Formats: sequence, C-alpha cells, structure tokens
Amino acid sequence: MDEVDGGALVSAKPHTSGTSRRVFIVHPYVQSYRRGLYEGLATLWREVGIELCVVENESPPSLRKRKDTTSGAWSRKVPSRWLSVLGRDIAIRELSNLQPVRGDLFIVEQALKNLETYPLLMSSRRNGFGVAMWGHGKTYSTYQPKGLRVAKNSLTRQVEWFFAYTYGGARYVNSHGFPTGHTTILNNTIDTQGLSQDLNSVGLNQVQDFNKALGLTPGRTGIFVGGIDRKKGIDFLVATARRIATDLPGFTLLVGGEGSDLPRVRAAEQCGAPIRSLGRLEGWRKALALQTADIMMVPQWIGLVAVDSLVAGRPIVTTWHKSHSPEVEYLVPNRNVIFTNHSIDDYARGVADLLRHTRRLQYMQLSSREDSALFGIDQTVDRFAGGVAAWIDQRRRYGLP
Repeated sequence: MDEVDGGALVSAKPHTSGTSRRVFIVHPYVQSYRRGLYEGLATLWREVGIELCVVENESPPSLRKRKDTTSGAWSRKVPSRWLSVLGRDIAIRELSNLQPVRGDLFIVEQALKNLETYPLLMSSRRNGFGVAMWGHGKTYSTYQPKGLRVAKNSLTRQVEWFFAYTYGGARYVNSHGFPTGHTTILNNTIDTQGLSQDLNSVGLNQVQDFNKALGLTPGRTGIFVGGIDRKKGIDFLVATARRIATDLPGFTLLVGGEGSDLPRVRAAEQCGAPIRSLGRLEGWRKALALQTADIMMVPQWIGLVAVDSLVAGRPIVTTWHKSHSPEVEYLVPNRNVIFTNHSIDDYARGVADLLRHTRRLQYMQLSSREDSALFGIDQTVDRFAGGVAAWIDQRRRYGLP
C-alpha cells in the first residue's frame, strides 16, 4: 500500500474484477440506535455488489456510561484513542488498516474535530476514492463562534456529496455554497419497524401489571428516555416532576436510560421523588414503558427521541431550549409536541395541563402515530442508498471510478 500525507491511508490500486465497491462510514462510535440503518444498508448493497464497512471504535469517555454501542458483520475496528481538549472529546483514529482503493467511498461525520478527515480529503484527490459527509448541516445544539462556523462550512464544501439529517440542515449547507444537486436528505431515524413490532406485542394485561408493580396511576404518567447526563437537563426534570406531583396527585415520571447522572436520579427516587428509575430500556421493555406512559417529558436536547415519541404515540412536552437537535423539526406544536418556557413552573404547568385535558391528549397521541409514517427506517435506508447511487453516477460523469 502506498502511504502518503503522513501515513493517511492510501492505495492507488483499483478494485479487481469480482470484488465489491466499498462504502466506509466513519463515525465517532457505533451507536446502538444505528443498527437498523446499517443492517438495512448492508443487505440492500450486498445485492448490488457494494460492501458496507462501518468504522468501529470506543465511545467517548464522557458518554461511556450510556452503554449504547453496538457492532455487526458490517463493522470494522480501527485503533483509536480519545483526548479531552477544552472539555471536548477528540478522537484520534488510525484508518490505514482499512486499505482503501480506487473507487471506494468514505462518508465522514461533518465535524471539525475529526482529525482523520483532513488527510483523508487530501489523499482522496490523488488516489481516486471519494469522500462525502453526513450530519446536521448547521450546528444545532451548542453555540459555535462565527470563525468555527465559517471553517465548518468551508470544510463541508470540500467533499463530493452531503447527506443531511433533515431538510433544515440541507437548506443550511445549500445556502452556504454546497450544491443542491449533490445533497441527500435522509430524515434521520431509528429502527421504527422493530419498535412498532414491540409496541404491538404489548398487551393490556401487561400494562396493567406494570402499573400495579410500580404504583402508577393511569393517565398520570410521563416518561423520559435517553442519556442520563447533564446536557439532557436531568436536575431540571427531577425538580419539575416534584412540582407536578404537588399539583397533580398520582403523577409519576418514568426515567429510562443510563449515564453519569443516573445516581442522582436514583437518589431522588429513594428520597421520595415521584420517579421510577428503569435503567437502560431496549426492545420489549422499552415498548412496555412507552405504552404505560401517557406523554414523553424531554425538557431539552430533543434528538431521535422525537421518532420514539411519534411511533409510540406519546407526544412530547419540552421547552424552547437552544440545545435541540435537527430532529425537533419533525414535531409540530400542539399536534405532537408542546413547547413551554424553560422554567420549572412553566414546564410543570404544561405537563399537568396536557394530562388533565384527556381529549386534547388523545388527539395528540393519535396525531403522533399518524406522523410517524414519514420517518420509517426503510425510507431512510432507501434515501441513503439512493444518495450513494446518485453520488456514484456523478463520479462517473466526471470520469472518476
């Protein structure tokens, strides 16, 4: 293999007859919720001679307690280590053992912090493999100074194709110089089919038994599902649950997930807070908890939990917080989501009001289920595969492998 650009991985050899084109997806780590996407892509591409290779490495130290990693036949482990720089996790990944060849395609995360992206781009121009990005498009959840925004937009314009999580992200990169015709909107999602099957398998008797076991009052139950750490506003959520219970007798908040703040949640529960800590929820256990709850409570940082809420028919009550990810665009105020000011009083009032108004709650639950049809995992797989096919066609028009 010819190594150039500081050992940045390159071979100029083309694919030999009978071998597959390979698509490498380089992401910070392989999250469990991505399994449905990768399984779907691997199956679809296998039929047309494309091999999916998802780069696998450890999750960042700050998120390791979430215990949400996965792997599969499509994953490829690479040497990696994490550095903490100004409170941010920076990964150092060694990609040389992937041995890319002419015609291979790389899809990297849209992020300035991924150091392997820069030599990869330089190598690709000389050695005939392509580089695309996928991601939010614009920075949604954290503040980014103007200089970093300009740098991120400039880096994005260096790739051949962009896979945007949502319409809003695509609109942003297109308005900042990336060609519209080289953009695919994915409608980022989870394994909705698996979740739907699990939800449908939960029976009324099982919900009643779950209610009885946890001392829940039907019509008075909220649920949080996600990482149990500071950026999700866990202290705010616990304080709000206490406030709601003083105003709405029988109210209980189910908390599903793992993370660094889980001990704080369990301590609050032991001290009498109206909380039931369920640990990490997956598969049928997650479906049972969702079916038992009436609403979802996610005060900040809404991401793919938006899809959970739609598929389960459990509208979200949240706040106008600057941390929300692009998937918040899937939600429509007063149809499948309620927004309040980011204060404990206002948020508690929003939750209590929705639970009290049964007809309004039923309308929002039904609307959520109806809207979930737009965000199926099969549709995202098709969009992703279609984008890669269009990208390959573009490369051929330019005389590239």
